[in-house]
Amino acid sequence: MCLCSWIFRCKIFLPLFVLFFSLNVNAKEDYSVFFSIYKQAYVETIPYQAFTDDLKTSSYQAGSFAMDHTFLTLGFSYKTWYLGFIQRHHGFANFSPDSAESIYFYANKKDLPADKTYKIEIEASQTKIVGLQIAKIFRFRNALQFKADVNFLYGYLLNEGTLTGDVHADTDSDLSFQNLQLDYTYTEDEIFDRPVDPPTGLGASTDIHMNWQIHPRLMLTADIYNLVSYLNWKNAPNTTAEVNSNKKTYDENGYVSISPSLEGFEGFTSFSQKLTRISHFSADLIMRNNTKFLLDLLNSNKKTFVSVGTGFYWKGIWRVLYNWKYHAPSISYQRKLFSLTLQSDHYSFSEARYVGIDLRYEWEF
Repeated sequence: MCLCSWIFRCKIFLPLFVLFFSLNVNAKEDYSVFFSIYKQAYVETIPYQAFTDDLKTSSYQAGSFAMDHTFLTLGFSYKTWYLGFIQRHHGFANFSPDSAESIYFYANKKDLPADKTYKIEIEASQTKIVGLQIAKIFRFRNALQFKADVNFLYGYLLNEGTLTGDVHADTDSDLSFQNLQLDYTYTEDEIFDRPVDPPTGLGASTDIHMNWQIHPRLMLTADIYNLVSYLNWKNAPNTTAEVNSNKKTYDENGYVSISPSLEGFEGFTSFSQKLTRISHFSADLIMRNNTKFLLDLLNSNKKTFVSVGTGFYWKGIWRVLYNWKYHAPSISYQRKLFSLTLQSDHYSFSEARYVGIDLRYEWEF
């Protein structure tokens, strides 16, 4: 965590907690502590762990998309009011199949198709933020409950940009860049490891949550994160340049290793960033035998993930669903103020492309 984010929390977050608890110190039974972790990650081409590490893996399939969203929330509530600290990570990448294949072959030193020209098109973004969350629950009769969150945000990490052009396989073990153009904005130069002065990012966002008992046998729920959002970055370092492959070395097997160099312009830019909207909808229909038919939809970065399944009660509420398109089962357990959902397309985390976690706990006192 950067120093600025700690200052942000200490100067703003803690005084608000003091004010929050001074509202009614004698009504302790109305207070609770809440904690949640929410994560949705999916990579089409290689396992998620390899994608976030060094890209080295023997498991590869053609694809053009990756996403990684992680939310952490910790705070207190008083009756229908909530005050919390949030930390969020948003990441996504859209890329051409040629881009994915060339990077995979190069990172894993696989034989290249000699004399093939790869069309490189990559758009990627990564943002990390901390902030304050103020929320309130609204209840309409007994059937509808609505919760609105307002988040005040401080961005401390930004990496986003595009890479377009060609990569040519000169031989089965050698590559050359051809008119490879980079447009890259960042707080930390993770590509070329150059020292920079990190920019500031300030903004706000809203989330909404809804539970609607539309019928005694039918419950609808919705969670929409970043319904409205902005993050204003000031004086963010920016590089616009051509990437060349003049600096090459070769290992003992003759496979190339490239140290990219740039020819272009380094400057600064200020802009407003819109955060990724994530929508999660579910429907629970109670059948005649008191089991449930479940439908679950997640939409993020213009991708929709649909799961269907069943639910039942045994020392708590269980939900078992399956995503047929991405072959990712999920299992959920809920009891009183605790709930946990786990989802993956592989029993081994190191081989999983789809990873989902939703942990929520609230302690009343």
